[in-house]
Amino acid sequence: MEKRTFSDFSAIDYEGLHSFLSYCQQQAVTKKHFQLVSISIEVNHIDPLAVLESIYDSETFHFYLERKYEGIAVAGIEHVLKHSVSGEDRFSKIDTYCDEILEHSISIGGENLRFAGPCFYYSFTFEDSLADNSKASTVFVPRWQVSKVNHQYVAVANVVIDSETNIEEATKKIWAAHQKFTDYNYAGFDCSEKHALSDLTEKTQPSDQYETIVKAALEKIKNKEFEKIVLARKRTFLHKGKVPIIPCLSQLREVHPSSYTFSFSYGSNIVFLGSTPERLVDLKEGRLETAAIAGTEKRGMSPTEDAQLAQTLLSRSKDIAEHAFVVKSITEKLASIGIDAELSSRPELLQLSNVQHLITPITADVDKKNGVLDIAGVLHPTAAIAGFPVDVAKQNLSELEDFERGPYSGVVGWRDANGDGLAVVGIRSALIQEGEINLFAGAGIVKDSKPEVEKLETNMKFNALLDVIKAL
Repeated sequence: MEKRTFSDFSAIDYEGLHSFLSYCQQQAVTKKHFQLVSISIEVNHIDPLAVLESIYDSETFHFYLERKYEGIAVAGIEHVLKHSVSGEDRFSKIDTYCDEILEHSISIGGENLRFAGPCFYYSFTFEDSLADNSKASTVFVPRWQVSKVNHQYVAVANVVIDSETNIEEATKKIWAAHQKFTDYNYAGFDCSEKHALSDLTEKTQPSDQYETIVKAALEKIKNKEFEKIVLARKRTFLHKGKVPIIPCLSQLREVHPSSYTFSFSYGSNIVFLGSTPERLVDLKEGRLETAAIAGTEKRGMSPTEDAQLAQTLLSRSKDIAEHAFVVKSITEKLASIGIDAELSSRPELLQLSNVQHLITPITADVDKKNGVLDIAGVLHPTAAIAGFPVDVAKQNLSELEDFERGPYSGVVGWRDANGDGLAVVGIRSALIQEGEINLFAGAGIVKDSKPEVEKLETNMKFNALLDVIKAL
């Protein structure tokens, strides 16, 4: 990727922008290939979710992710490039696509700022391929991108320039965006129509067989076919009107500030959203952070009850065993690509608003040959969402579960031009389509699991999102 700089890009004038875009067109002609041009500026205070709301369109692509506790948020809106693939090597195919685009990219402005330059936003389903032959992995480059990292705010405009591009029109559009995002004005946006969800009713389905399939899984564990399996449930709700996507995300980021609230729109009124505690890969400048999360207990109604429940979780053999499988899965997979993991000897507590989990933070130093998608492709799926051994458990899921997971327990996230980025696991989530909301939740089954208890655990996990939706 070619990088060009101005001493102060925020002060560039219209003629300078026009001259720069003309240069990019000359490069496209010379190289006989379009150029992805990425223009970044540091701006005043901006809320990525509010910007997304102000220009939200259910027919266009978007990506949003925020972890309020960490002070990080980003939104990518519309697309200038997109690509979809399927198959076992889909992570590497998407990564290769990103690298190929970067070979024909020119980036300017935002030097040394996180989220400056071109970013790629992706969604991977749990399955490598889908039954309806639709693509299992999608990546796109947004037309507009806004981000905040603590008190640093960045706006990015991306445009594809080729020999046919009208440079005058492109200059006008980017110049207008430059002026708009420098000091964003939220006044005048009427978002009331987005609060239009009505008549939410659960779809009539055959009797819930979850306890039955848990019993079947326990029999397989008894027969030593595998040691752990994560069994999911799906609940489908019908509705009228539009699902208020932005208000839902706004509530989720407030209710679950330590989780990653996310949304990935595939266009055509299809949105996958949720608030997940599970970070698969966070890679920045050679430092990897991930975590093993498994083992669940409810939160208490008082400090004493909460402490008692936490103490029980930390000492309960069933949860400790379930958690250990996840730690083993992650560390072994990292070791398979030469990454030596650092971790504590015992799990800690991850306390969310409605549940608490066992968590073991895992860190490592990573060389440049492994980017965020390389590592995510190796780690996914972990024992936290499939079972242990992972491959054997995954093979049994299609037999035991009566639905295709799709994006649930898949991976959503972003990568930048350096290969750094973030990948989170799409749990505590919903797939929203025209007239239908599909909610998902799962629980880890080990030899000491009790079917009725596991079903109650999935109910708690459903409520993390269902309570928010019902309150809209």
